[in-house]
Amino acid sequence: MELKTYFTFNRLVTILALALCLITVSAKADSLEPSKLEGQLSAFDNLLSRWLARPNLQNSLVGLEVMALPSGRILFSHNGSKRFVPASTLKILTTACAFNTLGQDFRYVTQLLSSGTIKKDKLLGDLLIAPSQDPTLTTQDITGLLLSLKAKKIKRIEGTIRMHAPLSTAEYFDPGWLVEDWGQDWMPVPSSLVLDHNLAPLKDPARGIAATTRTIGKTNSALLSTLLVSNNSPGWVCLDSGNKFISVCRNLEPTMSTNGSLIIANPDDYNLMLVITTARSLGLAFASYMPAHTPDSQPIILGEHQSKQLLDIIRITLKESDNLYAQQLLRTLGLKARATNNHSRARPLEARGIDYLLAWLNGIGVGSNEIILYDGCGLSRKNCLTPHALNMVLRHMAGPDLNGTYLNLLPCQSYADSSQSRFFFKTGAMDSVRSVSGILKTADNKAVAISILVNGHTPSVANLRSEIASLVNELESLALSGSHLSSLAYPTPSSIQLKHHRVVTKQKSPIKTVRRRSQRIRHSVP
Repeated sequence: MELKTYFTFNRLVTILALALCLITVSAKADSLEPSKLEGQLSAFDNLLSRWLARPNLQNSLVGLEVMALPSGRILFSHNGSKRFVPASTLKILTTACAFNTLGQDFRYVTQLLSSGTIKKDKLLGDLLIAPSQDPTLTTQDITGLLLSLKAKKIKRIEGTIRMHAPLSTAEYFDPGWLVEDWGQDWMPVPSSLVLDHNLAPLKDPARGIAATTRTIGKTNSALLSTLLVSNNSPGWVCLDSGNKFISVCRNLEPTMSTNGSLIIANPDDYNLMLVITTARSLGLAFASYMPAHTPDSQPIILGEHQSKQLLDIIRITLKESDNLYAQQLLRTLGLKARATNNHSRARPLEARGIDYLLAWLNGIGVGSNEIILYDGCGLSRKNCLTPHALNMVLRHMAGPDLNGTYLNLLPCQSYADSSQSRFFFKTGAMDSVRSVSGILKTADNKAVAISILVNGHTPSVANLRSEIASLVNELESLALSGSHLSSLAYPTPSSIQLKHHRVVTKQKSPIKTVRRRSQRIRHSVP
C-alpha cells in the first residue's frame, strides 16, 4: 500500500511539473509580438524594426501597428496600445460612425415651416427655419427655399422669421482648439444653420445685412495684435443682432490680402440675419408682430432642401480633411444620441455626439481607455487615441470580405504600373505631429490595416512625411504569403445600447469569448 502511494505521488509530481513547464512556455510565447512567432514574417518584422531605428525618428514618440485583415491579428506593434495626438486621422472615427449609423443614403433636410395658415397672399403666422446641421448649405439654397414661398403666392408674412433651433448669441470658439487657430479658414465655427461654410468675404463681411460695421484692428489690444499679425490670420466677424452692428476683428497689416475670408464667430445669429436679408431682397414682406389667430397644432411644410447623399459628404470630409464637415457630422450624431437618451437634451450637441461616438467605438471592440475626444475633426491637441483603435475601425468598415463601401471614400494611391488602388488612407498633420492610417494591399494581394502616429517631432515635419511614405512603399512591395493571415474567423461586432450613458458590450474575440462589464463612459468635453 505504501509503495503504491509512493508511485502515485511521483506520478502526480511529474504531471504538475510538466503542466508548470507548459504554462511557462505558453506565457513566454504570449508575451512575444505575433510577428516574432511567425518565421515567414521575419522580413516583414525586420523591415518595420529598421524603419523605427531611422535617425529621424529617434527623438520622437512613435506608435505603429499593423493588423492582418480580415482576421484582426496583430502582425507588428510598437506602442500600438499607447495614446497619441492623432490630428486629422481622427476623422476616420467620426465619418465611419456616421456612415455606419446614419447610412450612406442619408440626406440632410432643411425646411421652412409654419403653424399659421395661408390666406390669399399672406402667411398668418411665423415662418420657421428648421436647420438640419447640413454642412453643405449655401445662400443659393436658401434663396431656392424662399422662392418656394413665392411659388405658393405668398408675398407677406404676418409674423416674424425665426429659427427652429437654439441660438448662440456669443462668440464661440471651441476651448479645445489652440488660440493660434482662431480666425483661420481651416477652423470655421459649427452651427445648427450653416451657410457658405460659415465664412464671410473679407471685402464685404456684412453681405447686405442692415447693420453698422465696426472694425477692430491690431491696435485694440496686445493679445489681439499678436494673434492676428503673428499668425497672418484674416480674422473673424461677429453679429450683435440686438444692437444691430457687426464687429470685424481683422488684420490691418498693409501686406495682408483682402481676398480672404473671415470666420463667422456666431454663425446661427449671423446666418439667420442673412436669411432675413435674402427674403427682403426677394420682395417678401414680414411684420414684427403676431396677429391674433388660431394656429394649426401641426406645422405645415412650406419648402425643403435636401443635401447630397451622406456618401458624398463623407468623401469630401476625408479627401479635403474638412474640419467643419467633420464637426457637423459629430453634431448630427449628437442629435441621434438625444433621440435615444432624454437625459442628455440639455448638453451641447458636440458633447452628445462624443457620447454617441464613444459608445459606437466601444460596440465594435475599441476600449474606452483607448480614446480621449474633445472634437470630431482632430483639430484639438487634447484628442488622444491609439493606433490599435484606428485599425479596429478600419477593420470594421472593411467588413469580412474587405469590400466595404466606406473604403472607396478614403483617398487612395496606386502602383505606378497598375491602375488598381493599393492603399486607402487618411493623413493627419499639425506642428510636431504626423499621422497616417489606412488599409494597404501588399504585393501578393494580402490586406493589412496600418496606423502610424508620430508625436513630438521637430517643428519641421517635411522629413517625417517622406519617412512614412517610404515605409508604405516598402510594405506594398512585400509579399505576406501564409495561411495564418486568414485563418482566424471574423468576429461579429457587438451591439450598441445607449441608455443613461451606459454601454453594454458583448464581443467575441478571435481567440476566446470576452465579456465586458457594463461601464460608464468617462471622457472630457469642452
